[in-house]
Amino acid sequence: VVAINRKFIDSIKSLGGGELQIVRHVLVPAALPHCFTALRISTGTSIAVLFFVESFATSRGLGYQIMDSWGRASYDQMFVGIIGMSLLGALLYGFFGYMERALCAWKLLESGHPIAGESALGQRSRKVADRVRVFGVMIKFSHTVFALPFALAAVILAQREASITPLLVGLIVIAFVGARSAAMGFNRLVDAQIDARNPRTADRAIPTGLLTPKITLFFVLVACAVFIIAAGFISRLCLYLAVPVLLILFIYSYTKRFSAFSHLFLGFSIGLAPLGAWIAITGTFSWEIILLSVALMTYIAGFDILYACQDIESDREQGLFSIPARMGIRPAMHISTLLHILSFLLLLSLYLAFDMGPVYFLFVVIIGVLFIIEHRLVFPEDISRINVAFFHVNSVVSIVLFLGILLDEVVRRVS
Repeated sequence: VVAINRKFIDSIKSLGGGELQIVRHVLVPAALPHCFTALRISTGTSIAVLFFVESFATSRGLGYQIMDSWGRASYDQMFVGIIGMSLLGALLYGFFGYMERALCAWKLLESGHPIAGESALGQRSRKVADRVRVFGVMIKFSHTVFALPFALAAVILAQREASITPLLVGLIVIAFVGARSAAMGFNRLVDAQIDARNPRTADRAIPTGLLTPKITLFFVLVACAVFIIAAGFISRLCLYLAVPVLLILFIYSYTKRFSAFSHLFLGFSIGLAPLGAWIAITGTFSWEIILLSVALMTYIAGFDILYACQDIESDREQGLFSIPARMGIRPAMHISTLLHILSFLLLLSLYLAFDMGPVYFLFVVIIGVLFIIEHRLVFPEDISRINVAFFHVNSVVSIVLFLGILLDEVVRRVS
């Protein structure tokens, strides 16, 4: 502040500005860049201090985990803590850099980037929001509603076997989102040329140039890191299983090139979510939870077959394997119906496997009605309403299941 050129203060005074205007328009803008520079420099020091404090003065935190794991020769847990602390420092450094670029608008002018009609903060915020939206559309973040309720339903069932905490549930959700984001990003990356030749998918982010393969790969790697770190914080067993799970998720993207069973493999990949949530909480395997995983598998595979009916011509032209392309729309719809019948029966079997109550039974009946509605919306001669069946009915199915298990558990506890 002492080094500010006096002419800036005189200019404000000559325009009738008072002390408040001088502070707002001269002193604060002059000090902000130096403040952000100090924050970035102090990030490394603060992370180091945090590590030492948590190592010797507490019994929790990343520093404690690193030192405790090192003392127990548990090097996998140790490196999870190290990576987590490194990411914390990198994120803080990047955040301060972003805030400096957003709040210090005049620096853009000095560097030759004119700002017209919109503030620098507005331009930067809109750019970030647009980029987040593009990534969200690329991985179809809204489709998380199809499988996440199944995983949360498994959490409710697993709490009968072991105690849960909000932190553990949060880590499970983070791991789920990370794994799904990595899988979807990888699928968009390896299918970019296929998508470009398909009229329905030609407007996706990579074919249109909204995202480059390089930035998409970076996104996939970050999502993988989030999943692995979250799994490591849950338990050592989850950490060991993290990489095999990612490999299964990535393999799906290639199955459509050689097998019509790609729909079932997709269902199998996503169907790991309830089993993973169960293992995260109980640390054990259970045959009962397999019923829920297979129900999710057949549920996903069934509507994926219906959805693939839109791409039958493109799949045939590109030599891709899908049940509609290989067998035709009518047989594909019959197979989809059988899979959803099986999914309904598996959900019904949970009533006995987990000793559920009448509330759950009622909600499963509702799911059965929804399956009937879904298959009444599309016909071999008219698939124009397939998006209604896919986006509206299917999203309701998973939510109804979660609510059924949740409310049944509440009734079970209060009665």
